[in-house]
Amino acid sequence: MTNGDKGMSDRSISRQAVRELVKKNHEELIEAVNRGENAHQFSLDQQDILVEQHTAGMTIEEQARFFEMYAQESDALTAEVEANTQKIIQDTEKRNQNADNIGKAIGGFIIFLITIFVLFKVL
Repeated sequence: MTNGDKGMSDRSISRQAVRELVKKNHEELIEAVNRGENAHQFSLDQQDILVEQHTAGMTIEEQARFFEMYAQESDALTAEVEANTQKIIQDTEKRNQNADNIGKAIGGFIIFLITIFVLFKVL
């Protein structure tokens, strides 16, 4: 997070601006985790910045509206990430099943060849 981020105290809370802030915070959290930082502590730091920078000068009602919108957008992003993760899991399971089926077919073919070889040796 940069200290140069403009707060949202212009009395007009834009859902699009909140959505972009949620996405930016999510991306920064992923980057922090990839660097080996503690995700929970980083998230707490992000919350502090939200309070200090983005709600400065807002009334209690505006802050409540901002945080409600922030929570809604966070939930929406989380749902999207979960749906994408589920699709990746399903695709991986399908590929694993296909590989398993190919392995079974190859194994069956090898057993067939061994059986033919043994039968010709016996005869």
